[in-house]
Amino acid sequence: TVSSYGVATHQADEYEKLGSYAMCGLPTALYPEPYVAQGELKTKFPIIIGGRNFGCGSSREHAPIAMGASGTKAVVAESYARIYFRNCVSTGELYPYETPVRLCEEIETGEMVELDMDNDELRVPDKGKVYKLLPLGDAGPVIDAGGLFKYARQTGMIAQS
Repeated sequence: TVSSYGVATHQADEYEKLGSYAMCGLPTALYPEPYVAQGELKTKFPIIIGGRNFGCGSSREHAPIAMGASGTKAVVAESYARIYFRNCVSTGELYPYETPVRLCEEIETGEMVELDMDNDELRVPDKGKVYKLLPLGDAGPVIDAGGLFKYARQTGMIAQS
């Protein structure tokens, strides 16, 4: 079946299923609560706090696409594998914020955090802490647009389809 937008409906179903596999390889000894609960398609954690070289080994677009499909909105990490960062931007799936602080040692899974993208800050309300993040720069508008091709069309770099 094809929708009025020319996307086969089975593709939408596959996208939703892909999200259920996001972060599924994490060792349960270190991460007892799965990122996406068994039998669910979406996570209850829209923001991931990561360490150094986040996304290492993820050389395909599927990693940020799966995370976006799971309901992830942003990742805040010390650094990124460059190809993972580029895939986040080019697909428009996730906002990859960098932080000079090793937040994965300061914030626990399940703690409420707020991402203020206008001021490039991550807040932890229960602790009264605010962490300054590195600005997304030119990547921000590309992600806002929904990825590289949508951005290029919106800005006139390529013709509208």
